[in-house]
Amino acid sequence: MYTVLVVDDEPVTREYLKAVIPQLHPDWQVSAEAGDGREALEALAAAPVDLIVTDIKMPVMDGLEFIRRAAEQSPQRKIVILSGYDEFALAREAIRYGVNDYLLKPIVREELAGMLGKVAGELDAKRTEALADMAMRSVSADTKRQVVNHFLQAIVSDNSVEIKTLYPLIYRLKVSLIEAEGAILVLDLDVDRLLAKKVAPGEVALYRFIVHQVASELAEGSPSTTVFVDGEQTTAALLAGDNEADVLARCRGFYERVRDAIGRLTGMSVTGAVGSCESDVQQLGVSYRRARRMLKRRLLHGGGALYACAGGTEQEPALQQLDLAVSAIQSALLDQSVAGCSAAARQYAELAAPANVTDTLACGVYLLQSLQRVAPAAAGDRGEAAMQALWRFAAPREPDDAVAPEETAALFRRLAQLAGAADAADPPQAANEHDIVSLAKAYICDHYAEPLSLALVAEQIGVSPGYLSNLFNKSVSESYIKFVTRVRMEQAAKLLQAKPPVKVYDVAEKVGYVSVKHFSYVFKQHYQVPPGEYQEKYAKP
Repeated sequence: MYTVLVVDDEPVTREYLKAVIPQLHPDWQVSAEAGDGREALEALAAAPVDLIVTDIKMPVMDGLEFIRRAAEQSPQRKIVILSGYDEFALAREAIRYGVNDYLLKPIVREELAGMLGKVAGELDAKRTEALADMAMRSVSADTKRQVVNHFLQAIVSDNSVEIKTLYPLIYRLKVSLIEAEGAILVLDLDVDRLLAKKVAPGEVALYRFIVHQVASELAEGSPSTTVFVDGEQTTAALLAGDNEADVLARCRGFYERVRDAIGRLTGMSVTGAVGSCESDVQQLGVSYRRARRMLKRRLLHGGGALYACAGGTEQEPALQQLDLAVSAIQSALLDQSVAGCSAAARQYAELAAPANVTDTLACGVYLLQSLQRVAPAAAGDRGEAAMQALWRFAAPREPDDAVAPEETAALFRRLAQLAGAADAADPPQAANEHDIVSLAKAYICDHYAEPLSLALVAEQIGVSPGYLSNLFNKSVSESYIKFVTRVRMEQAAKLLQAKPPVKVYDVAEKVGYVSVKHFSYVFKQHYQVPPGEYQEKYAKP
């Protein structure tokens, strides 16, 4: 049951509304009445109500002043005004104070019934939302952690189906993974060093598990660090901080703690790679992919170190040449060309030029991991067979033993043939690019206050997330994330200019942010001034 406060200086009008409102809608009852604004404020102080229906012209305190004070007390309360045809200017002024609707006098029963049904529907939705939020707040910390881990896995693997499902859940759980900036740190076991120490390939999974457990234990109690496993069963972590320098320092410190602990426990080494710093959780996929590219640098500079994207070149020319050779191997396998595979493997061996067993193992692991990323079959039984072949190559030798170039080329050809090839991907479907971008922009502008993922928007307009992302960059001259952020910031600016003023935390929620701190950070980045100062500027007469 919802309650109404009726405010009107005409007793006949009050009596009429008291009698007719329960008849028109069973969920409403008039719980209080007042003859002017002052009496109405006293009634609200005694017992809050869900809806105020008030006249504008009244003695002692008119409707406008009453509405202004009532809105200050409770901005979320529903208010409907009663006005005559000659009072439209006053009604328009009242709308500035957050009035939800207005009814013309004399009151028409059908219009009154429609208004009651509309407001009841809004309150029902709000009540359902509040109950859902209460249920979410009771979710255990372990369940939240699992949801967050699955969400981050979906982000870094670009799994649009899971992103679409989990992003609203993260939003409802009030989990803010980034308050200002954040980056993905990849912690990858140096498999080549495992093989050099005669550890069987079947034991690699155990050592990866140890890395994950150590990282998870070291991250316990730190809200700025979230550890998860990516699609390649590699341990990764999201580290958040106040700015890029802070994030990088956190990544460096966390990596060193994990590296030292793994060294003490197992005698093995771990290489770390940090991606770009991002201010939006949906951009963490970009950070992850850059970290993955940085991880490749251990082939040239050695494992057991940390490589950071900031201030450095992600892909060195020598690595680019090696990747071209790997691509040539993949193409030859797709074409089932034995001669092509042999030639590409020989080229890869010449470019890598491993001097000894340790270097050969590093190049072999790099080749297999590169093939696995483009060929799913290489990650299964075929990949295991190839890793066994690499292990058998190293088993009877010492790490510093020299390896002839011909033997290296033959080994790499054998690894590639064992790993196999992937099926070619289907080309994207053609579409009307202008219409797709227009539909996407319209959907974002209508739903900016909701947890919007690229996957969700893409589904709404019937295209793939990757295709939509490319269209945005090409047609809008800014990324999807930047467009969403700009829309949200422009709407936030309008709300901050409103009179009476809207609380900053309410503004943050109205434009789709779980965390006020994160909203404030993004707003300052966009307008070069914190939202509070921005609001004060427009509050001055």
